[in-house]
Amino acid sequence: MEYRELAKLIPKQDREPFAERLTDILLESGKGTVPPHLAKIILHYWQRDQLGSQAGLTHLIEAMAGAEPERLAQMLDEFKLQNLAEAFSPIWDKQF
Repeated sequence: MEYRELAKLIPKQDREPFAERLTDILLESGKGTVPPHLAKIILHYWQRDQLGSQAGLTHLIEAMAGAEPERLAQMLDEFKLQNLAEAFSPIWDKQF
């Protein structure tokens, strides 16, 4: 399953708060790094107030999966999206 498909599964009412929390974690993170091209895409969506859109979430999730996968899993749990956490497992396994 791709990041785009996973972002689509997040309920619409949870997208904005989920995006905000992911952004906060990425900005505060000192562990992983986000590739410059991905950071520019996220900035593009942030400037247009579209991080909560499906496209914005797709890129935030991709960045989190690379930089802070365990925190992403925690966020999925916090937002009661445990079923998505199982779907992320194959993506994380490919990266590491």
